[in-house]
Amino acid sequence: MHPACALHRHHRPGRHPSDAHPSGDVSVRTAGLTRRDAGVMTSSTAARHAMGLVGPAIVLGVLTALRLPWLHAPLVTQDEGIIVLYAQQILDGRLPQRDFYTVYGPGTFALTAGAFAMLGSSLVVERLVGLALQSLVVLGVYRLALGRGRVFAVGASLLSVLCLTPLGLAAYAWVGGLCCIVWGIVLLQGRRRLVPAFALLALSAFFRPEMALPALAAGLPFLTSRAAWRSAVLGVATGSAPSVVFYVTWGGRAFDNVVLQRGLVNARMQIDGHIVVILCLAVATLLVLLLSAIRVGSAEAWSRVLLVALMLPQLVQRTDLDHLGYLMALGAPFVVLAGFGRPESASRWPSVIGRGALVVVLALLIVPSRLLVAPGPSAAYEVAGRSVEVPAEDVGAINELRRSVLHLVSPGARVFVGTQDMRMPSVTPVQLYFLFPELRTDAYYLEMPIGISTTVAEQMADDVRGSDVLLLSRFPRDLTERLFPNVPLGPSDADEAVRAGFCPAGGSADLRIMVRCATARNDGLVQ
Repeated sequence: MHPACALHRHHRPGRHPSDAHPSGDVSVRTAGLTRRDAGVMTSSTAARHAMGLVGPAIVLGVLTALRLPWLHAPLVTQDEGIIVLYAQQILDGRLPQRDFYTVYGPGTFALTAGAFAMLGSSLVVERLVGLALQSLVVLGVYRLALGRGRVFAVGASLLSVLCLTPLGLAAYAWVGGLCCIVWGIVLLQGRRRLVPAFALLALSAFFRPEMALPALAAGLPFLTSRAAWRSAVLGVATGSAPSVVFYVTWGGRAFDNVVLQRGLVNARMQIDGHIVVILCLAVATLLVLLLSAIRVGSAEAWSRVLLVALMLPQLVQRTDLDHLGYLMALGAPFVVLAGFGRPESASRWPSVIGRGALVVVLALLIVPSRLLVAPGPSAAYEVAGRSVEVPAEDVGAINELRRSVLHLVSPGARVFVGTQDMRMPSVTPVQLYFLFPELRTDAYYLEMPIGISTTVAEQMADDVRGSDVLLLSRFPRDLTERLFPNVPLGPSDADEAVRAGFCPAGGSADLRIMVRCATARNDGLVQ
């Protein structure tokens, strides 16, 4: 029986409830009970808080266990190499867009540069930044799913961990943007923190400008009143301020670099069975979310549809496991949220089974072979306070390359890393800049741009002419045609600048060392 009911039953009309007790001091007894109850409640609250930490701890433990084997893996991709290189460029006083080309916002480079300033310039530090960003993403998914129960939240966030696996530990700009989006959506759930929610959604543009469109679209279903719109405008203004200040002050070339160089080059990869499966999986995910939104009709459901739908163009532009991972890091948990945990879904077994099958297929497709195979042996190559993990068998070649280059030019000379045919879009070993701290890296195009327009070719030629030593790698033509089938060859200005002023000075067929012909003659390399 409820205490209030018992008190009412024993209370006689005309008498104060305290008269029912011989002592007549109910207040003292009640106070004593309250103190005991308070102790029990405090203990219970502490226990609940402790239990509340178990789920996030499990998720972070699994994420860390899966990622740590790659902390010291060799650097093999240009995409990760530019994070390390551009973070160091910021520490050296140069800024993205203003001083060097990039198709990304400054967010991830600035974060990594800050970590370098505190912990030292190394690939391991950059990867710790990547681990921190992934942790924020999966914890955001956990918080989104927590309303369905802790077990459900752990399952949804572990699925996000699985989907992020192809990215390894690199601190990619997309992951930084996903952090802003997922936590913005978390704040939107209560509908009372619209200003910080939209500020976070808009902040995604600081990592990748094009992420602002799907991020802000995800917030639209929550704007159901004039007051909500006012809060959203204030939030967007707040979250956009860093991007606005950066692009107005230093990022004047961002439109050319981000929109013209990247945004208009879509479907660059040849269609094959692998790509078709990835696209079909992404479209199926969107359809599941759309059907769920039509059935449920909630702002949360329509928010998920808009976010995934507007992220699809990026997957079309780069149809590979990495970009599928970006999409599915939130898309896959959204599918689970749409198909499970709702009371009305208990009688919809065909729908639930279908969605469950989709999640299983997703898991089978997302898990890359590298999850099951340990990374190859690596060595931490250290020079002048910088450290990068390289394949163990490459240490000798790097030592020889450094010895040869530093014998040809003096410290402070300008170096340019390019390709032997700079008319083609290509991938270059940009980490070489990082491994030559004795040399100046003043080039604007530290990485090769995707499309070589007339303006780009002129700037690349200026980069070549302003350098003292060139490191030109060989990029196979057939690989260019496979990766960039819709990007035509550009002007040959940069190649002509090489032929006009530089002579071979060593290296190999895969990586030529070129110096100014006057320098080569003085060193007796050419007659």
